[in-house]
Amino acid sequence: MPFILKQAMSRLGALANEENAAGKKRFGIAGEVFGVGMAPLRSLAKEIGKDEALAKLLWKQGQNESKILALLIWPKEALGASAIRFWEPGLDSWDVVDQAASLLAKQGRGMEQMERLRQQEEEYSKRLAFSLMAMLALHGKKIPDREFVVYLDWIKEAAGDERNFVKKSVNWALRQIGKRSMKLHPLAVQLARELAQGAEKSAQWIGKNALKELLDPEQIQRLQKKRL
Repeated sequence: MPFILKQAMSRLGALANEENAAGKKRFGIAGEVFGVGMAPLRSLAKEIGKDEALAKLLWKQGQNESKILALLIWPKEALGASAIRFWEPGLDSWDVVDQAASLLAKQGRGMEQMERLRQQEEEYSKRLAFSLMAMLALHGKKIPDREFVVYLDWIKEAAGDERNFVKKSVNWALRQIGKRSMKLHPLAVQLARELAQGAEKSAQWIGKNALKELLDPEQIQRLQKKRL
């Protein structure tokens, strides 16, 4: 028998943990939080199965975990521009954004929306663009490196955004692109150095933080082995 909204929310409520909820709040998770970990959420999502109608209802409930559960049961064939636009008004927490980015990247969806998202003024929409960029660098094995050269230009343009959740996603994207291949690594290092020497504080932080990881000898050795 298919799950209904009342059942799904009841199960989420039963999994609630006040201590975990307080911990999530300390890590900057916004909105109403039940304190349910990812393992129980994935288990519940597997039990429910893919269900777009229920996913939309869960998303509209507005809780942190109801949104993550919605993403976990969102069918692959329903992912795309319409899904992203449906999510956007409800994006209010970095972890929900990053779960959405992970889902899209692993399913090879959402690339056509990054150009629009990166130009949005709203903080979490903009974060989605760069979190998706980072996830694609990690999971998009079939995407040619030349696509990511364009993304480096986008990173440069966004590096002056001082907002915490945008700044951190831009940094994440730069680091993941630089770690993707030996072809991209020197380009990412060059950009990181440029940002580190710039006048804007956020750009300086992005560049300096990225250089620490990109110039780590172990990272370089890993990339060299990957090329062989």
